[in-house]
Amino acid sequence: MTEQRLQLAILFGGRSVEHDISILSATNVANHIDRERFEVTLLGIDKQGGWNRCNDTQGAISEGSPVNLL
Repeated sequence: MTEQRLQLAILFGGRSVEHDISILSATNVANHIDRERFEVTLLGIDKQGGWNRCNDTQGAISEGSPVNLL
């Protein structure tokens, strides 16, 4: 019997002065998470507060797909 992977969202970036540190921290987590156990969604928050679904943590957050939260 195969187990379903747990859904995990990694939020990074933001309007804070810690924006770049947040990206670095998210990169470290994303690079070391067990992808066989977790299905990872990367959600970057740009410096203006816009949310985007990203393919990785190294590209520009604004290049991701916009996310609208209800």
